[in-house]
Amino acid sequence: MKIADVLRRDRAMVEERKDGPVLVRARTGAVVGSEEDAPVTVVFADREGRPHRAVVRAGIVCIAGRLADGSREGWSLARVLRHQNYTIHPDGMLTGADGRFYNATPWPGGTPLDAPFQENWVVSVDDRPCMPAWIAGIRDQDEAQAVNGEPGFAASRPFASNLNRKERRRLAALRVVKS
Repeated sequence: MKIADVLRRDRAMVEERKDGPVLVRARTGAVVGSEEDAPVTVVFADREGRPHRAVVRAGIVCIAGRLADGSREGWSLARVLRHQNYTIHPDGMLTGADGRFYNATPWPGGTPLDAPFQENWVVSVDDRPCMPAWIAGIRDQDEAQAVNGEPGFAASRPFASNLNRKERRRLAALRVVKS
């Protein structure tokens, strides 16, 4: 399978890490099967106040703030839910501290589509698959040659996964705080 297809279909790939090869989500870099990879349903209202449901990977950065030392820190949905004493199950179900099960949670402010970097973590919105704009613009070599002989990946942006996890979170926090 071509890398463009892996990205379009939100599939996984093997990444070499210091402890050996690991299966990671191609769009996000989250380890497949980890808490950050769990598909969580969130509800939110758009700018016009219309309600929506989205399935997002729990590692999506949803809030960010400045620390006392002036640095910025982003919190993933998984971290926010843990902080609120929820347990995330691999299928995306949530268990509250009271033992009750929940199949969705409100998005903590704004929408999961407010910043372009968040799109990598969004699986679907209102039961329609979601594909980040930068992935939609990728053409594999065959597609590129079929369209006026353009070179492959002409419309793509740099992929953020070449940054380590801490660098990605810091970059995400900067973008959320600036928005």
